[in-house]
Parts: sequence; C-alpha cells; structure tokens
Amino acid sequence: MYVGDAGAAAQESVVVDVMPYFSASCHSGFHDGPDGFYAVYRNLFEELWQQEAEAAREQNMKEPRWTSFGKATSTDYAGLKDFYAFWTNFASVMTFEWQDMYYAPDAVNRRHRRAVEKENKKHRDAARRSFNENVRDLAKYVKRRDQRFQKLHEEAKAAQETRELLAKSQRRQKILDEQGTTTFQAQSWQEVSEEALMASLDGRLHQDAAKMTEEDI
Repeated sequence: MYVGDAGAAAQESVVVDVMPYFSASCHSGFHDGPDGFYAVYRNLFEELWQQEAEAAREQNMKEPRWTSFGKATSTDYAGLKDFYAFWTNFASVMTFEWQDMYYAPDAVNRRHRRAVEKENKKHRDAARRSFNENVRDLAKYVKRRDQRFQKLHEEAKAAQETRELLAKSQRRQKILDEQGTTTFQAQSWQEVSEEALMASLDGRLHQDAAKMTEEDI
C-alpha cells in the first residue's frame, strides 16, 4: 500500500462521516434551531449531496437530483417521500480511489498491473458498499424519528382508507342500482305478459258468452 499518499489522504479526509449522527445526542430536540433535529439533519444531507455533486462534476457525470429535507413546519408529504426514497436507496458516485492498496503505475508488467487494479477495485468496492449502507441506514434512522413525516404519513394513510371506502361504497351502490333496474325490467315484462293473458282470457269469455246466448235462443 502506498501509505502516506497526500492526495488520497486529502480525499478521504473530506468524506462525510455519518456515524456520529446515529444518536439523539447530535441534536437538542425537534425544532429548527441551530442544534435542532431538523437543522442538524438538513445540513448533514445537504453536505452529503454537495459531496456527491462535486464527485459527479469531476467525472463529467450528471449531478444527483436535489431533494430537500425541509424544515420543522414542512407539510409537503410528497416531497418528504421523495427525499427518503432517494436517501434510503442511496448509491454514491464517488470513486473511493483513496482506498487503493497499491500504486498501479508501479506495476512491472501487464499481468502485474491487472492484479494491482483488481486488488484496488476490491477495496474501492468494499468502501463504497460500506458508505452506501451507512447513509441508507442513517436515512432510515432519521425517517423513523421524523415527527413531520410520521404525522403526514398517518394522515395520508387515513385519507387513502377513506377514499377506498368511498369507492367501495360507490361500487356497491352501482351494483344495487343495476340489480334494481334489472328487477324492474323483469317486472315490466311480467306485467306485459299478464296483460296479454288477460286480454286473451277476456276474448274467450266474450266468445263463450256469445255462444251461450245463441244456444239460449
């Protein structure tokens, strides 16, 4: 390992350490004050985003989309859902080249270079995986404690249940209406049939009466 490489050490030193934020001691309560829950985590996630945006620019990549953590008074449930969806599925674009164990240009031949690059990639991938997991876990940790999100989530859940009940009620009423129409039509057909039957019966009665009159004569 080329320990002491100033460039690699400098890069590693600027990577945001999220581990201290897995504790309630990093804030003084759920408010927007400088040391409040919402200010502390808003600043942290902005710092993480800036770190990713800078890494993307250095590699001529598209910057990650911006998602805002908001303030204590934020009521944008869709925005908060978007925020947590991004960070709980976070994938860093940083190279993690400071994790390299060997200096590739020192390789004595092509075979040696491939072995060096493979070893370096293994360490980079391990560091990236660990960093991604830490950031995702932090986002989940914050989400479970975000009183705004929990309140808005419950309200949205209740509203959705109300809409589903209303839709179910409307579907049931539609079925009843259709059944009522069908029953009514069946009764109409029955009434028409009975009228025809009565007319036929009346005709026969008239014929019988006429016949009996003729016989009496």
